[in-house]
Amino acid sequence: MWKTMFGCGAALAALAAGGAAWAQDRSAGSAASADDDSEIVVTAQKRSEKLSDVPVAVTAVSADQLQAAGAVTLRDLSASAPGLQIAGGIGSGSLTIRGITSGNDGNSTVGLQIDGAPVGPAAFGAAGGSYMPELDPSLLTQVEVLRGPQGTLYGSSTLGGIVNYVLKQPNLGETEGSFFAEGMTTRKGELGGTLRAMVNTPLATDRVALQIGGFGSALGGFVDNVAAGREDFNNRKSYGGRIALAAELTPDLRVTISDLYSRVESKQDLVVYNPATQRPAAGDLVNNDAVLPVYNSKLNMVALNVDADLHWATLSSITSYQNLDSRNLVDFTAARLGAIVVNFLPLYGGVTLPTPANPAVSVELGTDKITQELRLTSPDDGSFKWVVGLFYNHEKSQNAQVVSSYDENGRPRPGNLSPLVRYDLLTHYTEYAGFGNATWSPTPKLDITGGIRVQFIDQDYRQLYSGSDAAALNALFGDFGFSPTPADSGLAKDSDSVVTYLASVRYKFSPRSMVYARFATGFRPGGPNIIVPGLPTTFEPDTTYDYELGVKTSFWEGRGFFDLSLYNIDWKNIQILTIANGINGQTNGGSATSRGVEASLRLEPADGLTLSGSFAYSDAKLNETIPGGLGTKGDPMPMNPKWSGSLSADYEWPMGDAEGFVGASANFVGKRYSGFQSSLVYAQYVLPSYTLVNLRGGVRVDDWEFSLFVRNLGDERAQLGATTLASNLVAVQRPRTIGAAISKRF
Repeated sequence: MWKTMFGCGAALAALAAGGAAWAQDRSAGSAASADDDSEIVVTAQKRSEKLSDVPVAVTAVSADQLQAAGAVTLRDLSASAPGLQIAGGIGSGSLTIRGITSGNDGNSTVGLQIDGAPVGPAAFGAAGGSYMPELDPSLLTQVEVLRGPQGTLYGSSTLGGIVNYVLKQPNLGETEGSFFAEGMTTRKGELGGTLRAMVNTPLATDRVALQIGGFGSALGGFVDNVAAGREDFNNRKSYGGRIALAAELTPDLRVTISDLYSRVESKQDLVVYNPATQRPAAGDLVNNDAVLPVYNSKLNMVALNVDADLHWATLSSITSYQNLDSRNLVDFTAARLGAIVVNFLPLYGGVTLPTPANPAVSVELGTDKITQELRLTSPDDGSFKWVVGLFYNHEKSQNAQVVSSYDENGRPRPGNLSPLVRYDLLTHYTEYAGFGNATWSPTPKLDITGGIRVQFIDQDYRQLYSGSDAAALNALFGDFGFSPTPADSGLAKDSDSVVTYLASVRYKFSPRSMVYARFATGFRPGGPNIIVPGLPTTFEPDTTYDYELGVKTSFWEGRGFFDLSLYNIDWKNIQILTIANGINGQTNGGSATSRGVEASLRLEPADGLTLSGSFAYSDAKLNETIPGGLGTKGDPMPMNPKWSGSLSADYEWPMGDAEGFVGASANFVGKRYSGFQSSLVYAQYVLPSYTLVNLRGGVRVDDWEFSLFVRNLGDERAQLGATTLASNLVAVQRPRTIGAAISKRF
């Protein structure tokens, strides 16, 4: 993996600002004032600013918080930010913010960034909505969640917001490192554990430093396949790391080059549920599908970051090369496509399948992506601040949907059983953009901000169609009056231009309190569909328009912080997943509106005691009926709870030369629909509300920390997401898990 590090040539990048949550950066008994440097710093507006000063709804979660919560996948982050949820039950699922989701989104509605570089495919041909990077907390400083459209500063696929991973940067001044080990046991499941390590060493003090970090995690399974005699089949392994070399070439010029690698190999946490009873169809934690659900993914990202202080401005360049691959396998025995392959295609000359037939669909995605951003940022002082930049993105992607006969372990059977039918959608996606953002402060208390981004998108694509049943499927289509699918569609092209806007007003009542009003837009690119009778050949971009009012205030001499946001998002020309003859595609529907309230509160009422809570109310509905029976006016948006919230309490106290700590957290998520409530295309499933409770406690001695934890204390069978493309597959929460951890910093 490291050999690709020096293959990325271009100049770039802004230093990613980091900051830990208040409780992690203070000794017990100290309270921060409103202008204390320990307050969280974020880069929401492409410059380093205190969280309490940013006129954007943003949550920052430190690496320490993620580690304490046992966060292993991005799914675990959903409890940390109001309005953030995980949609879908296949693969890792997909992120959604403020109800901006149609359920199983082909393209993501939430942008993903790593140190300012967009991650994951933007083209629908690469199914970016199913991709989420899984970065271990050992590699991170913090994760920033920006709620509401962010198209002006961050570009495409930011309809609902963005999630920005801020990585640890090499320390030029001193040698440091850390080690972490964790072991756990899951009720009705297997043992598991995690190892993490990081070392940072200056190669030339205050000039050059090297940082190397790595991790490995093995989570034991807890779902059985009784029919096949398989216990705890849904094991999950992940591993990876990062190497970064930073050099301060002059006092005004810093360069960082890095290579990040992450890999996941897993059977999915999916259980078949009965939609009428909302109970498991074959027993608690049982999935008797003939083919076990598989999800594997890989990310290799090489980045070159350059910051040059020009004194009148900072020139930043952020360059990245990414290689992403994933495979998602789901049994289709109970689906319409499975019945066609088994019962009908042999009548048209197709392959007669053995018993058991085990038809399944494997979605295999691959993307090579290059991004480049050049940005000039004015100094932070003065009454006029600005950011201007240019952006370039080029992707080469392949989306293969492969229908085959598989054994129970997900291996395709040889010969003419694999592939039975194969669709390959090959896409080239190129995006050019220019953007600017300016803030004028006519008085020390009043700020007015405006921004614009102009983007041009070019795509070319072609589809290949093959397989031992390809001719038989075309013959079947012919009997229903459909044109046959060509073996090669030939090259087609599509172009779009999109303009996004931003305007906000902020008024500071005092150095500790402010109110803001914000208008922002976001968009998601259109693109090509797989050529299947019943699907449109292309679909159009969709856009969101956000009207927001927010308040942030620090009080009680810095021991309290409160923020509140009210929003109304209009979503136009919605992109919606549809299905034709068992193959997934995209179409455009009508419009929807999401209205809601989000709030969070943090208190330090006594030395060492931190209390925090958040809640979100989101009312997201279709404004008009979607043609083709996909949804009806008034239907709630899928996978969006009206109510969600969290509570936590942490207490630290001195114990002689040591320090003790305990903590508890609870996360509530309300009822959700797996799809549009009145859909005639997809079967409906209602996911019930749930509450998860976690406990932890331990002791710190010098640079060592020892802790015990219980996750999912109530052994709740929380249903996190669902898909009804085949059987009713529900992603379930890991049962009660008890474990211990040890770590050291030096």
